[in-house]
Amino acid sequence: MFRVAELTPANAAGCDAVIASLPDFFGDAGGIADCAAAVRSQRGFVALAHDGGVAGFLTLEPSQPGA
Repeated sequence: MFRVAELTPANAAGCDAVIASLPDFFGDAGGIADCAAAVRSQRGFVALAHDGGVAGFLTLEPSQPGA
C-alpha cells in the first residue's frame, strides 16, 4: 500500500534514488540533472511506501500562467 503526499524538499534524495534505479529509462545525464532540479523546485506528489521511502513521484510545471 502506498500513501500519496505533496512533494517536499525532504523527498528529493528518494526521488533521485528512484531515477538512479531505472538506468534503462533515465540514462541521460542532462535529463537526470533536470529531474533532480525539478524535484527540488517544482510542485508535485510522491508515492510513499509503508516504510516512508519514495516509491514514485511526479512534478508539475504549468505550461502558461493560470494553467
